[in-house]
Amino acid sequence: MPALVALANTTLGSNATTVTFSSISQAYQDLYLVVVGKASAGYFSNIRFNGDSGANYNVLRFTGTGTTVASGVYAAASRGLISDLSMNSSITGAAFVHILDYARTDKHKTTIGDVHADNGYAIEMLCNRWANTAAITSIAISNDAGTYQTGTTFALYGVRG
Repeated sequence: MPALVALANTTLGSNATTVTFSSISQAYQDLYLVVVGKASAGYFSNIRFNGDSGANYNVLRFTGTGTTVASGVYAAASRGLISDLSMNSSITGAAFVHILDYARTDKHKTTIGDVHADNGYAIEMLCNRWANTAAITSIAISNDAGTYQTGTTFALYGVRG
């Protein structure tokens, strides 16, 4: 069973639109990101690697309510997604994102994640592809239309294989 090693943890003392983890150790097989909290507005929680805001991300999204399902594809996007469910001041959301082979320099980077929020959806899963072979050394998480609220936590773990 893989072991998780805590690399960084940030709990917001005031509202913020972006949280960045930088100088990420290259000593692990994968990374695991956990975001738990609330936002002032907005649906999308975005992720960018190494400051890249070019059209280098592809996203596959699945959602379900228990009675209906939906999916979508975002090609050549300027950021990946870790959540597209409404995380707002009255809803606490949690996103769990596995970032595979982040330190390898011979392949594009992929993520798979799931989201939990009390807003009518039973499930949301998001897969991202970052079309770049560079090792991931920084990760920026941002809210597209609001701020993450005080008390929201962002935790990054290294995964030993």
